Amino acid sequence: MSDSSRWVAALAARLRLLQSSFADELPETREKVLAEELEQALKTVTLGKRKECIEALAHEFPVPEPVETARESAPAAEPAELPDDPAALVDRLLSLVQTMTPEEIAAISLRLQNSALAPAGRTRSIEVPEELREHLKKLAPGRSLDETRALRILDVLIEFALNLDQLVWEVWKNVAAKSVIQREPGASGNLRKAVALYLTGDPEVSSDQIKQIIGKTRKLVSGLMAAMGTVGEIRSVKVLERLSPESIRKSAEADPGVFESIEKKCWRKYHAAFSELTGPIMEREILDAVKKYTEKLVLGPEVAETLEE
Repeated sequence: MSDSSRWVAALAARLRLLQSSFADELPETREKVLAEELEQALKTVTLGKRKECIEALAHEFPVPEPVETARESAPAAEPAELPDDPAALVDRLLSLVQTMTPEEIAAISLRLQNSALAPAGRTRSIEVPEELREHLKKLAPGRSLDETRALRILDVLIEFALNLDQLVWEVWKNVAAKSVIQREPGASGNLRKAVALYLTGDPEVSSDQIKQIIGKTRKLVSGLMAAMGTVGEIRSVKVLERLSPESIRKSAEADPGVFESIEKKCWRKYHAAFSELTGPIMEREILDAVKKYTEKLVLGPEVAETLEE
């Protein structure tokens, strides 16, 4: 086959598949989808070959003659019947697979799974939870769920959630290793293990348990992000207050020593206060502030105050 022939065969297969997949949609929607597919396919063809390819493609989709013309013309030849041998039909399908895209192959596989060919005992279609239906209504009103793409984005979101869960708990361990906010032991607190059991149908892990684990991680992420945006300003104000001339002078005036000038006392107090602002001390103070602020947001003000006492 020439490049043009392969292009026509592949495109015709995709168009038939789309036409079948959107059979239940409005004619306008189906026509738009087919037109977009054709437009994208033509972009891969040079201008000099487009006319040839379009004409060859038109032969794949002959337009039926009007009723009046058909009556006047001679009886058309009977179309060639497809072979009755199921094995031959399977061979034909497998030969077309090489010209199909991954999306088309996935759609065909789904149709086969939903047919009588599916093994007994297997679910023929995904049961869409009501919560997902509600989310879909908000994200794409009036549109139906593409199950294949739903599974693909599920894979992306699972990987994102697992990595984020691991990262935030590692960060929290470095910030506040002795905090009361900790993961639950075992699979009940480890999102990666819980998701693995849940996806494989383990009855010991329920949807509510997954929600609880994710909810705890979400609160911790929110608390840390809020703390990062607030604690820095609070700590900088306290440091400036500690080194301000007013604070230094007030502290110096409280020191005994009649024969020592106030300027000398102030300098000694400033030197002592500045020497306390070492890197490790400042880091510990900032981490303690992040810990307290996060615990306040995650546990609530009353519980956080009890912990401080």
